[in-house]
Amino acid sequence: MARSLEIYERARQLIPGTTQLISRRPTRAALGFSPICAQSASGFRITDVDGKEFIDWSSAVGPIILGYAHPVVDAAVKAQIDRCSVYSINTPWSRALRSGRRRPAVSYVRIPQFISATGH
Repeated sequence: MARSLEIYERARQLIPGTTQLISRRPTRAALGFSPICAQSASGFRITDVDGKEFIDWSSAVGPIILGYAHPVVDAAVKAQIDRCSVYSINTPWSRALRSGRRRPAVSYVRIPQFISATGH
């Protein structure tokens, strides 16, 4: 774990808690025994920068239900990237996704803006 611990020590000097997410902090597990810094992942296994392989019991903190580097998901993402990843106008598939929604996503809910007594 020499390389992992070296990266961890450098991160401690630059980033509070070594990462932006508390759930990713190496100190939440057995520091020096559990993976600290991933090099790659496939399925439910992570390989750290020292070449050791681990089972990711937290599955990227929940959202990776198909495992890392799932071939069908990766192929769909790569195909979209080949078309373009960000557009300044609507696309047929963005409308198709929205039409399937039964409830608005949090990002679509309008938050009313309140004006204080000072008018700001």
